[in-house]
Amino acid sequence: MRKSENEFFLVAMNEFFSTRALICLGDLFHISSKEGDSPLAERIFVLCNRTWNILTILIQIAKQPFVDLRLASYRCLLELSRSTWAISALNNEPGFLEFLLNRSTEKDKEGKEAKFAIIRTICEDAEETKTILGNVNFLKLRRYLNEGVFYVEPEANVAFQGSND
Repeated sequence: MRKSENEFFLVAMNEFFSTRALICLGDLFHISSKEGDSPLAERIFVLCNRTWNILTILIQIAKQPFVDLRLASYRCLLELSRSTWAISALNNEPGFLEFLLNRSTEKDKEGKEAKFAIIRTICEDAEETKTILGNVNFLKLRRYLNEGVFYVEPEANVAFQGSND
């Protein structure tokens, strides 16, 4: 194998293993809706944060151009957003809400749906979420939900008579 082929193979394998690792992490964070807050998921989260700042890493991965990695990162964030302790941690993460509410960061259908699912999950327990995020941020999330997954901000174009000169 030539050097360039070898490098390509290593990059592809790295992305594959990173995606698989994120999917496994999402499985560890999974909480069934019947359980409520899971102490095991919280413990795993705390242990991950001892070594890495897991939320910062997940958000950085969600900003990368690789669809599989982004979707796996969104899945981890979705699983975390099922718990009140994790919503509080997400709220304390600098730039998280701005990233989540910014529709221009996602171009793919799957990515838009994944971000929407995270917001919908965060807003499920309205009173608890309002307490954690504050009324202003909660209203921003509710607006995002009401606008829907594929909402596009309308652009106003004004034509002037005689502007063809």
